[in-house]
Amino acid sequence: MGWAKDTKADGYCVFLRAHYPNGYNDGPWACPMNVTKNWDWWAPQGISSVSIEKIYVP
Repeated sequence: MGWAKDTKADGYCVFLRAHYPNGYNDGPWACPMNVTKNWDWWAPQGISSVSIEKIYVP
């Protein structure tokens, strides 16, 4: 579980990505600026790592 907050008015959305041994799962996108999204995911196969990603949304 975690959260992501968009802190810049730069056209990007931020989100959490959980990495598993066989793939990944993305949380909800946080955007525009000052929007926060919470994320809670149960993974039966176990999470290898979690990263904060961003994607440009024109």
